[in-house]
Amino acid sequence: MMRRACRRAAGLVMGWLLATAATLAAAQSELQPFTFGYVGLADDPRYSEARLENRFQGEPWGRPIAGAKVAIKESRFPGMAAGVEFGLNEQLVADSQAAIEAVRQLQGNGHRFVLLDLPGPTTAEVADAFAGEEMVLFNVSASDDRLRGQACQANLMHTLPSHAMQNDALAQFLLSRQWSEVLVLVGQEEADRKLADSFARSAKRFGLDIVDEREFLLGNNPRQREQNNPRLLTSGIDYDVVYVADTQGEFARELSYQTQLPRPVVGSGGWCRKPGIGPGSDTALVSSTIAWKNSPGVT
Repeated sequence: MMRRACRRAAGLVMGWLLATAATLAAAQSELQPFTFGYVGLADDPRYSEARLENRFQGEPWGRPIAGAKVAIKESRFPGMAAGVEFGLNEQLVADSQAAIEAVRQLQGNGHRFVLLDLPGPTTAEVADAFAGEEMVLFNVSASDDRLRGQACQANLMHTLPSHAMQNDALAQFLLSRQWSEVLVLVGQEEADRKLADSFARSAKRFGLDIVDEREFLLGNNPRQREQNNPRLLTSGIDYDVVYVADTQGEFARELSYQTQLPRPVVGSGGWCRKPGIGPGSDTALVSSTIAWKNSPGVT
């Protein structure tokens, strides 16, 4: 008797599964394709193997295409309910002109939504080329302030905060901790200069005082020790916190606990956005605060 009941239940379950599979197959055959375009640089220096291996704080640990693929996969059933089948058309190109041509080709194939995984200047060029056209471009990896300023376009959307937004939030946090005197360290890259300028605007807006700005150099040349040695670079002045603008990440990653005064480090290193953790990880903040308060000379 028990065996008959088990067989009957198994048969009902199998029948339900087969009926569900048939329904899904029929539904899928009637779905309308809805494909997103994705355009990136084949040799993008932001994703070079050497750079990714270092896992710099606040820097990408891989291309965002992985996130797009996960989103497409997880949107399968909601898409079926809406009568569409989501897809992704990936294009890796050599330069800005090739990126524009790739987007134009996607547009010609009926794609109206394109993800741009491009450096800031290239993103601006592509957005300018398609200004006013009936398509939506998504900036998924460039935080340049000018993309929301001089290079802003009505059909260019952003999935990440700009440097100005990040620095505004950081400035408010520093103010809330009463760390109002900031020593700024900036690298020699043009991007470092732009990042430092962005923080300076935020500092002025929220009433922080930049006590000094000093340029750092990578290397161990003893004749340049006042610029490549963290202790010498941060000596001779008092401050509450150190802001480092280092878009390459090499100098910033070793700066925490290496300053002349026991002070927290923010910006491109120290307390910064960490991939997979998010801005201001509670664990990172608590451990850093405890270590800072227990350092010699802290009052």
